[in-house]
Formats: sequence, C-alpha cells, structure tokens
Amino acid sequence: MKEIFNKNIDLIYLFLLVVISFLSIDIIFQNFYGKNLIGFEKFQNIIPSGFFGSVKIAGSYISKIIFILLTIFLCIKKSKKDFAVILFVLAISLFAILLSTERKSFFDTAIYFFLIPIIFPQKKTLIILGSMLIFFFIYLNVYPQISTTIFKKTLMQFGLMKKITSINEKELTCVNNFQKDCYLYFGINKKSSITNNQYYAHYATSIKIWKDNPIFGSGNKKFRKYCSDKKYEIKDNEYSSMRCSTHPHNIYLTILSEHGIVGFLIFVSMIARIILNQNNWKNNNPAKYFLPLFLTLLLPVPNGNIFSTWLGSFFWLTLGFLLKKRND
Repeated sequence: MKEIFNKNIDLIYLFLLVVISFLSIDIIFQNFYGKNLIGFEKFQNIIPSGFFGSVKIAGSYISKIIFILLTIFLCIKKSKKDFAVILFVLAISLFAILLSTERKSFFDTAIYFFLIPIIFPQKKTLIILGSMLIFFFIYLNVYPQISTTIFKKTLMQFGLMKKITSINEKELTCVNNFQKDCYLYFGINKKSSITNNQYYAHYATSIKIWKDNPIFGSGNKKFRKYCSDKKYEIKDNEYSSMRCSTHPHNIYLTILSEHGIVGFLIFVSMIARIILNQNNWKNNNPAKYFLPLFLTLLLPVPNGNIFSTWLGSFFWLTLGFLLKKRND
C-alpha cells in the first residue's frame, strides 16, 4: 500500500504527528492561560489562535493536517501502538479545533470522520468514528462554551436564534446589547437571516459578477477588484457593505465568477472524472484513501480559495494522488 507514497513516508508521518500535537497543545494552553507557549495572546483576548496570532486559521490548519495524517495512517499503519497514538492525537486535535471557534473546521472534521467508515467499512474506522463522538460529547459537557461558539453562533447568524444563555461576561454583554456587542462578538446583528448575512453578501455579489462575465469570468483573483463596485450593492441587505473579500468563500462561486461557465465546466468535469472513476474506489488502489479528504474539500459551503490560499495545497495534493495513473 506504500506504492503511492515515497520511501520517506514514515518520516513524513512522524513529522505531521509531532506538528499537529504541538499546535493542538499550544492552542489548549493558550485558551486556559491566556498566552501560548511563546507568549502570544489570544486573538482579541477571546479566541485562542496559537502561533497564527491575528489570523484565525489555527482550527482550519489543524483539521487539514489531521486529514492528511489519518490518510497516511489508514494506508500504512497497522500496529496497536500506532492506533493508540493516533487516537490520543485525534482527541487533543479535536479539542483544539473546538476551542478555535472555527465552525467550518469543526463541520469539515465531522463530515470527514463520518465519510471514513462509509468508504472504509472496517472495525478500525468505526472505532475512530466512535471515539471522536465520545471525545466531542465529553468536551461539550466539560466545556459548554463550545455549544455557543459552534452551534448557537450559526443559528444566530442565520436568524434562527435571537437570544443566548449567557456563559461568561462577554456573552452577557452580547445579550444585553445585541445590536452592538453581538456584532462584535459573533459577527452578526439582530437582522441576520438566511438571505441577510455576510456569506450571502459574498455569494450574491459573485453571482452578479458572473452574470456580467458569463463565458470566461472576470479573471483570476478579480473578485476582490470588482466586488466594491456600486453596481454590485445588494439592495435592502444589512451586509451589502461587507460583500467584499479576497474571494467569495465558496469554491464553485469563485470559479464561476472568475473563470466563467467555461472554467466551471472544466472544474466540474475533472471532479466527475475522479468520482466516477471505478479505479479510485477499488480496495487495492491506495488512492482510495484520499477520497474522504477530497470529498470534504469539495463541500459547497464557506471555504478558502484553492487558487491563492494555503488550503489549495491540500486540494491540489489530493487531486494529484487521485489522478495518478497506476502502473499495474
């Protein structure tokens, strides 16, 4: 099963194991002590971001390394000792992801771990899924703030919840002055709804840009240039002024708005080729181990730009393995 990897895969596995353990422990340490292992303070004195400082990507980074690490583990690691070590690393990594308050990272991780036993219906993968569920419910009961930062924030953002049960002083202020402080703490206001939030503003703007450039799109990395144009303002939307970003936060809308229907069809055709390729689903093909990661990265939900952010390295690496032609 090592045929898809090079001879240094054991060293790569060990390196990733150390990196993810160190980053996760650092996030946990910073959350409870206010500063990380080298003295960096929490982001806005609220969110543990570890070595990433003011850039809130710690949870995303850890989750993607988990996916690569577990992919290698499922492919080449067999001993009980390896299994015990990976479960421990998964436990602290999940806690770090939850503490980072990055909802996308959590939902990506949840979907990935549910895909694994479906694609690999083995005792080992069922144990991994069961362990992750146990870890999650333990954390939820021991550290109830997770419920607010992961679930309640999402419901509030889409207008499905207007009040929260205060857990700490910051959230109590948020309850008392929803319009001002909830916007600062949760990035929302009381007019938020499914069609009135920041992600909707990004998506609606990207569709408008695509309609103006339907065939070949506006050009690579051009969303950030055109989104501020007044003609792309969204009428009667509280978040119209926040519609701009470096990308639309959706893989498919990014390609559609910047590369048009031509680029979109090429991209979708490439995905279809991989998913419909029966070779990739055969048990004797190591590329199959990359399918859970690939499918998770393709979810049509808020995400990074695969063309200009670090997320792209995971996407293109996985794509390369799945497109690799086998010699046998």
